[in-house]
Amino acid sequence: MRGGVTSRSLVHHGDAELAAQMRNVLARPAPKGWAIDAAVDARTHQTRRIVAAQAAMLAVHRAMTAPRPPSRVMHFGAPR
Repeated sequence: MRGGVTSRSLVHHGDAELAAQMRNVLARPAPKGWAIDAAVDARTHQTRRIVAAQAAMLAVHRAMTAPRPPSRVMHFGAPR
């Protein structure tokens, strides 16, 4: 997903809340790829929300890695 975001081939529909939360995501290298953390507000020292960003990332990952569903095409007559 990181490659899709950085290459701008993965975009969303422009939702302001999702855009704000995506800006709050910090990515760091991890042994099996990347890990994410939430940014901390410099003024209030509170962790910023990234729930929508996490949901979007999980949905994209699932869409990219899900097995193809079996074909539901039915063939009649002689085998092909």
